[in-house]
Amino acid sequence: MENKIDNYNLYIFLFVILILPIEDTTVIYALTFLSILIFVINKIIHKSKIALYSSNNKVISIQWLIIFLCWVYGFAKGIINGNNLVFIIRNFAGMAVYVYFVVFLNIKPNKTKLAKLLMIASIISSALTIMAYLDLYYFRTGLTDRIPLVNDYASGNYNVLYTRQMLIFISIGFSLYGIIFTKCIKKILIYIFVFVLGTIAIFACIKQGGFQLAYIYTILISLIFIIIKKFSLRRKTIACLLFIFTILTAIFSIFSYISGGIVYRIFDPTDYGNNIRIKQIMLIFKEFTLFGNGLGAEFYGNLISSSELPYG
Repeated sequence: MENKIDNYNLYIFLFVILILPIEDTTVIYALTFLSILIFVINKIIHKSKIALYSSNNKVISIQWLIIFLCWVYGFAKGIINGNNLVFIIRNFAGMAVYVYFVVFLNIKPNKTKLAKLLMIASIISSALTIMAYLDLYYFRTGLTDRIPLVNDYASGNYNVLYTRQMLIFISIGFSLYGIIFTKCIKKILIYIFVFVLGTIAIFACIKQGGFQLAYIYTILISLIFIIIKKFSLRRKTIACLLFIFTILTAIFSIFSYISGGIVYRIFDPTDYGNNIRIKQIMLIFKEFTLFGNGLGAEFYGNLISSSELPYG
């Protein structure tokens, strides 16, 4: 019963967070804490211990503890410095998601079900991106504008951006793997459709250099894992492949920057957005201190991203 409650809690939480296009981070953090609270109450009722560290996943456990301690330090530093309490909490509200690692550490969810859930979320993200793009720039029905949960952003290049689009890369990798290893023709056609859907969403609807570069990276890293599985390679060979991949990525990035390709467009200093970000980086260095100013510390320059929340 305890494990069933834990698994249902996990799947419902992931379904809501990943599939429903919730853009309000406050709602996301609230749902995260609610799910963690249900998990803790379930453990208390069944008198089970909650592990904060796993000997089987030492590296990941240490990373989680370091991030958590950084948050504790930043929170304490912010309080000591008298920073605005609301800013302190919101500045690292993403800690709610990091804390959720404890839930994964204590339960053993079905990996196949999780993979399917992620795949579904990714496909929905691709489809929603294409639908929003067509509605905003071709059909103009106004339907997208009437959905309050979808915060779309349209630039002069006619692109659509919202948070869940990061999930699209999951279906790109999964479908490429499926196309190569699946023997059933019907499944191969489905994988091809999913792959094309994600590709159209990234190149035709999002039209962002960062997404396109991430797409290329996803394809390359997926091919490396496919080669590893196909030929049952040893660790030394895998390390060599990853090293070669890193070198090729660096070479591609250099030539792309020189030729004014994707990489150049990402960092183009003449671009208005990049110009502002460069100035913001210089401002950060100017106000940098070794031990930090704590969470919620405000920038005192005039290049803040939000007048309502002017913290770093």
